[in-house]
Amino acid sequence: MIYIFKGCQSICELPARCCDALAALCNESCKLCNNACGHICKYPQKAFAAVCISLAHIFDRPLGCYILLALLMNTISIVGAVTGLADKNLVVHVVKTGAATTTLAPFATTSSMPPGVVVCEKPVKMFLIVDILFSIGHIAFSFYIQWSVWDKLCELVDEEEEEAERTGMGARMKRRNVAELIIDSSGNIALRDIGFCLYFFFLIGSFVFSIMGASWTKFPGCNPQQWPGTVAVLGIVFPILVAVFAFNWVIFLCAHAACEHCFARCGGFSCCFGKRPLARSRNLEMTSSDSSDSESYAPTAERQARRPKPNWY
Repeated sequence: MIYIFKGCQSICELPARCCDALAALCNESCKLCNNACGHICKYPQKAFAAVCISLAHIFDRPLGCYILLALLMNTISIVGAVTGLADKNLVVHVVKTGAATTTLAPFATTSSMPPGVVVCEKPVKMFLIVDILFSIGHIAFSFYIQWSVWDKLCELVDEEEEEAERTGMGARMKRRNVAELIIDSSGNIALRDIGFCLYFFFLIGSFVFSIMGASWTKFPGCNPQQWPGTVAVLGIVFPILVAVFAFNWVIFLCAHAACEHCFARCGGFSCCFGKRPLARSRNLEMTSSDSSDSESYAPTAERQARRPKPNWY
């Protein structure tokens, strides 16, 4: 009888064993899915982390506000130019190469045009295409100028630290405050950097070309949805804002440097530019010491204290 009962017990346990097998199968499947998802999500996670670190570097360094201004205005300008190019109500004459006749773009003949559409006699579409190139150039040069100023700033800090080590004065050596360092680095870039020189004439060319485009948009049929005119206005306003920003930025830096000198004996003064950055040689030593500690991902206390504050100027 015992064997009969054991047989019945095995039969009764069969559904439970099937459930256990299914649970184990599901568990293994979930592990495989988790591993696969982990490998798949690892690369987007690294990409997003790299983007966030890059943005943090942009706004922790000088001229972060200038980059924000360039991104905002020129992105709007690019979107407006693309929208204007896609506007079917903007009809311009297109001269065929090697032919004496002209055609209408985007329509083949006048009869195929919608009622009320006026042919623009000025090369507004060419203006919009060139404006897109100018806008991309403004954004690229804004990043380049910030990188150049920051690189020169770090170079000046390295020179001061090397001078302090060579003379043996160490901490007793008088060092420039962060505002003075930014003034010196930006002044050096403005006077000696070839890229900045090219951008100076690039900015003037963009301003003149936008004035020309604004005059073209006043002709009949050249500004049907107001986008060409808006793009031209943005192209005129942006160089003016850059000049105003540069003037006020220099004044603010000088005032900030003066305040830092006045309050040096009272513990220092730092409104927007944070503390002095570390020398690159010391920064590398601290980075290597942080990476050797596998259990700590946060900066050390000294590095956290010396890290520059977020900067919107």
